[in-house]
Amino acid sequence: MNLQILDNFLDENKFKEIHQLFFSNKFSWFFIENMTEKDSYFFTHNFYSKEQIHSVLFNVIVMPFIKQLNMELLIKARANLMLKKNYRYESEFHTDLDKEMITNKTYKTAIFYLNTCDGYTLFEKNEEQVKCIANRIVIFDTNLKHKAVSQLDTERRIVINFNYIYG
Repeated sequence: MNLQILDNFLDENKFKEIHQLFFSNKFSWFFIENMTEKDSYFFTHNFYSKEQIHSVLFNVIVMPFIKQLNMELLIKARANLMLKKNYRYESEFHTDLDKEMITNKTYKTAIFYLNTCDGYTLFEKNEEQVKCIANRIVIFDTNLKHKAVSQLDTERRIVINFNYIYG
């Protein structure tokens, strides 16, 4: 399977700045009833979708990733927050883009982990797990099915998801 896992993705100062924003009581989160088809809630903050910026924090948070990930075109960017439950929750296996893709382009998904916890991302093919480690990013072809697996050891699991055309 073609997973690229990079630790210490952002320089230390930029990571601290972004981490402090997400873990402050001033960051806006929005309630979503269902993560995928299963009946579970989570919180999200949409930075970009449908060719529009949706957050005043777009430049501060998303722009460093656009440059570093060599994006030709950003499709979606959003943060997800899962709260601790007394059981391990797993979303369904899914891909992040449901629209038909342009065949001559390389579509990528990147998941950036803002905190270390015992949650992880599980990939359907080979059941490979990528652990949530602060300042880690996993990059993969958008058509790879994956699922979020919740944490039991921390109050929050926060990730930023990017869907983009590489180039």
